[in-house]
Amino acid sequence: MGGDSMIVLAGQPGSFTVPAEYPYERVTNELRRRIRTGIYKPGEKMPSRAQVAAEFGVSDIVVGTAMRTLKAEGLTESLTGIGTFVADPLPND
Repeated sequence: MGGDSMIVLAGQPGSFTVPAEYPYERVTNELRRRIRTGIYKPGEKMPSRAQVAAEFGVSDIVVGTAMRTLKAEGLTESLTGIGTFVADPLPND
């Protein structure tokens, strides 16, 4: 989804515009898709946070939020000092 997709909340005092999809959601959704479709296979090491940040043009904070979301969903497992891996086995939907 492009960066120009916005939802405008207007007509109220203090009206503002919010993105239709936040950057961490965009990253999370794409990484989740790659896991669920087998691009990233169970037990496989995920790309580093720096690699993901560079690919999506986002900050390390955004990638960290996406990675924590995937971990909370049971799709990934983190090993301190080693990296993040696709969960094996993957949880069912």
